[in-house]
Amino acid sequence: MWALLSVFVGSFDLTAAEAVCAGEDIGPVDVLDTVAGLVDKSVLVSERHGETIRYRLLSSLRDYGLEKLTELGEVFAARCRHRDHYLRLAEARERQWFGPRQLEIAENLRVELDNFRAALHFCVTTPGEAPHGLNLAGTLWCYWTPCGAHGEMRHWLHQALRHGAKPSGVRVKAHWAGGTFIMIHSRSAAALLAGASPGRLAPLREDLPVATPVADYIPGWQQAKGELVSFIVLGRIELACTLVFHARPDQAVPLCVEALTMCEARGEQWARSYALRTLALAWWVMGQYDSATTHAHDCLRLEYVVHDRQSLGMTLDLLAAIAASKGDAERAAVLLGAAERIWRDIGHGPLELQRRQVGQIRASEWRSPRGPGRSWLRAGLPARRSAFAGRCRRLRPAGSAQGSRAARIAQDGPGHGR
Repeated sequence: MWALLSVFVGSFDLTAAEAVCAGEDIGPVDVLDTVAGLVDKSVLVSERHGETIRYRLLSSLRDYGLEKLTELGEVFAARCRHRDHYLRLAEARERQWFGPRQLEIAENLRVELDNFRAALHFCVTTPGEAPHGLNLAGTLWCYWTPCGAHGEMRHWLHQALRHGAKPSGVRVKAHWAGGTFIMIHSRSAAALLAGASPGRLAPLREDLPVATPVADYIPGWQQAKGELVSFIVLGRIELACTLVFHARPDQAVPLCVEALTMCEARGEQWARSYALRTLALAWWVMGQYDSATTHAHDCLRLEYVVHDRQSLGMTLDLLAAIAASKGDAERAAVLLGAAERIWRDIGHGPLELQRRQVGQIRASEWRSPRGPGRSWLRAGLPARRSAFAGRCRRLRPAGSAQGSRAARIAQDGPGHGR
């Protein structure tokens, strides 16, 4: 048992231990008793994760177990059972993804990430196992895409193909999901960088697709599999972003409303947050700032968004743009400061990456190295405070005292002026 458990990386639960260790000579009850015995002997460390007890081997004990497993000649068989268990787990979570348990599923996948990576590494380094790796990497799109780990997803898909896997529908599905969200992020960022003026968005195009209501080609979509509905919703949101990007925000609104209806029917929140944010973006471009603010606030109230820093940062960026358009320079500066803190923690946000790629900045220069968001965060430096105050004055509408107050806060520090 000790040797068999050494194929796990990081922690594992009892179900995983039974999947790898149970067989002709070891029954599920025997696995439970042996695990308990190994915990008593301090070979296994037990730790509580939510309502689940998880176990792990210390590195030195795991290395010793792998040596014994190699001597027994059971490494390949044990790693195959390990891979099969985590493939089944990924497939189950993918089926459940488009529903009310997304936070729980996302956390479950995150906790098991070390073992998913171990299974993928086994598949791409063992002759003949690459097709299983391609299947596992593609199935995990429901983890890679929401958390923004498109690079890692592409890495494993490429490695599987490089080592002999043939292109499949699972690979297409994963690339489609990743590509769709890159387009959503980039076009939303481009609209924010251009400002709310339609004249600064992409030129009007006559060849954009006309959306057909989902009920026209999938009459019973309410009973369709969650996986199918999730991709329909993502397609709606991507098309809506494209329409906003090409200065047709009025046509984007019904698409977002339809996507919201489908999400609410399943209790889903992740895609719903993108639908709400895209709807807010469309209303902002049309100059309907109150409606835009309402939908952005609805997005922030979603429990999933509260725990998703990427989604939170994008929504705060949009709210800052809305506030600036309404002439509320102080609120825009505060929101930008909050968003910048998030992006600093997780890396460059979509706006910053887009700005660097196309050499473009907002008209208000919010995202420049001396813009208000960064200066707010570095308010301890007098030069940065001065730059922040200057940007706030630029944001101030004629006859407004808000820009001056924001500038005073910049001079005194973020702890003042409340």
